[in-house]
Amino acid sequence: MLDLERKAMGTILFLIIIMSGFSINALISRIAHEKSKDIGILKAIGATNGLILRIFLFIGLVVSLIGSIFGLIVSILILQYIDNIISLLNKLLNLEFLSLDNFYFETIPVVYSFKSIIIIISSTILCSIICSIVPAIRASRMSPVVLVSYE
Repeated sequence: MLDLERKAMGTILFLIIIMSGFSINALISRIAHEKSKDIGILKAIGATNGLILRIFLFIGLVVSLIGSIFGLIVSILILQYIDNIISLLNKLLNLEFLSLDNFYFETIPVVYSFKSIIIIISSTILCSIICSIVPAIRASRMSPVVLVSYE
């Protein structure tokens, strides 16, 4: 049963990481569209396609690092105070099924796995970089003449 729960949680986590990748893709596309005139100016003064590509990939990397660190901190805080959170939810929402009396333990066991944390953060950053590639390539291939005259 525990193995099934781990597989289910892994699948859910995978889907969350993929959705965050799509969000970063949309964010980078939006930034490229909003900064199209700036990209045109950079290219007009000699910036290469590779430089523009690296700028947008760096933005994707920074966003994923900030999101991963924030997510890690929030997750650790939630796990640290999970018993208090459940008690508060029971009182606020008047839910009996979340009561610790219904379980066979006094506190919810929490295990931190450094290996799992590294794998999750690494896969999140990798997915974000991969999802940043397409909008970064599109931004780097824009024509400077069209970009400057567009606005």
